[in-house]
Amino acid sequence: MRFVIIFFTILNIAFVYSEVITNTDLVGGSAVVTRLPVGWTDNGNLPVSALFDGISANPGNGRVLFQGPTDLSDADFIGITIDLITPFEINSFQMAHDFGSSASQEVVSMDILLNGSEGLIQSFSVDNLNDGNINDIDDVFVGQSIAGVTNIEFRITGNEASRQIEIREFIVTGNAVPEPSTFILLTLLAAIGFFSRKIRRVTPQ
Repeated sequence: MRFVIIFFTILNIAFVYSEVITNTDLVGGSAVVTRLPVGWTDNGNLPVSALFDGISANPGNGRVLFQGPTDLSDADFIGITIDLITPFEINSFQMAHDFGSSASQEVVSMDILLNGSEGLIQSFSVDNLNDGNINDIDDVFVGQSIAGVTNIEFRITGNEASRQIEIREFIVTGNAVPEPSTFILLTLLAAIGFFSRKIRRVTPQ
């Protein structure tokens, strides 16, 4: 029984360590787009998961194009939500963007919402969306620590014809927040079984 406890304890430590390592900087395709407006599709030249696959190490390759069925006319609104497979503590958030086929196809505003399991944690507004240089990296926030983030929501409002929204470079750094694993439960069950046997041995009959 002692061997069982030690075995599952080691496995649990290994599991938690692997969670932290493999998901640091959101690497490894640990995110999926779960909600898009009706008729909109992901026509990116990389899978959606590539948004989080080594972008901070190789900026410029993590681009996803969201294609709409009609132009974004004045005050049209779309929302895009990206779910994180593992909750994260995010320390920085940077992005570049391209709306439409030219910088003249403007977007009035874009709000980025960081949500947790119980709802909104913090929101940010991205300014200078049409500064003429779509390759600029905008700092949404840097040097903060926002824990428990489970999904990132983009809320975008347009004011001129555009049916494409491309997130060119999406740089998010942070640390995984491992959730209790099955190994923890198994270790606890094994420990309960072990100590219950000890108690039965010393309990007077």
